[in-house]
Amino acid sequence: MKYINLLFILTFFTISNLSGQIIFNASAVEDICGDVTLTLNNATDLTEDNCQFTTAYSNVQSGTNTLEVTSDIPSLFYTSTLDMVILMKNMDEGFESYAQGIAADFNNDAVISTDDLIAMRRVILGIDTDIPKKVKLATIDQVSDPLTSLDLSSEHTSLTFNDTDVEEGLAEEIFLVIVGNLK
Repeated sequence: MKYINLLFILTFFTISNLSGQIIFNASAVEDICGDVTLTLNNATDLTEDNCQFTTAYSNVQSGTNTLEVTSDIPSLFYTSTLDMVILMKNMDEGFESYAQGIAADFNNDAVISTDDLIAMRRVILGIDTDIPKKVKLATIDQVSDPLTSLDLSSEHTSLTFNDTDVEEGLAEEIFLVIVGNLK
């Protein structure tokens, strides 16, 4: 399974007033970063340059902040009949990681079921042309930890952090998971 690795670094610098930027460094197997949009607090799209997403520190609000992901990636990107076979097998035998379960949630209902298999098949056959979310967010723990049930903790379309995390210099690896790519 291919992930886009983002190193989530929140930094700020003080010169004469509070300023700085939030940086998300991504490394991608395919150059798809231009097709991904990260939005902070439903208001500010982060600037993307060579898979590095940035925004001014002034866009961080006091209290809770939310980073959301959207994309213009086509529905069939990294999705094939092999993914359907892997989904059927993993629903029976278990998923290697929680992030693989996120990739299996094709209909975006936070439950891995035959409904995801049907939705994937309809897209592959050209009956449907779109899925709710093609890219989702996962933390480093979710990439390495196994999935213990077929229920996910959320839809994984956003990441929440506090402004105090920024002040403390939070550094966390997050990943963009391509839905439908189970290889």
